[in-house]
Amino acid sequence: MENATKAIIIGASIVITLAIVTIGFTIYGIGRDASDKATEKIGGMANSIMDEEYEKYHNTTIRGSEVVRVIKKIQDSGDYIGVQVTTHKAGSIWYVYDASDINDLNGAGGGWGSDPLDEAQDVTNTNYINPSAKFKGTVLRDSNDRIAAISFEQE
Repeated sequence: MENATKAIIIGASIVITLAIVTIGFTIYGIGRDASDKATEKIGGMANSIMDEEYEKYHNTTIRGSEVVRVIKKIQDSGDYIGVQVTTHKAGSIWYVYDASDINDLNGAGGGWGSDPLDEAQDVTNTNYINPSAKFKGTVLRDSNDRIAAISFEQE
């Protein structure tokens, strides 16, 4: 009888141990799914916040002084974004990055005689951006739906 009791106790212990391990793995799986979803949502929120910073210029009219501030801000931030400014006098010019090929940005600045922002603020320069002129902004996205450029066209 003693052996039968020990066998029942050992069997019950094994079943209880298996149940506890199964419950542990189930809780781990649920926690992992919740963690993955939370990480995905946080990543999406971070992208939305970053996009909002530049999305505010889409279909918005701003002054030339603000255009220069946007160029400086993007230049200082290190963001991989090109800024195109089209004026009546100089035509179209790229700042920070050249996004002529929206999926392959290149540094904009080759061939500049001096700092492009200095030229944009020099009234005697062809690339001058009139601080009081109005510019309409357009946000341009690449094939990954990332903001790759902002275009400002003088009205």
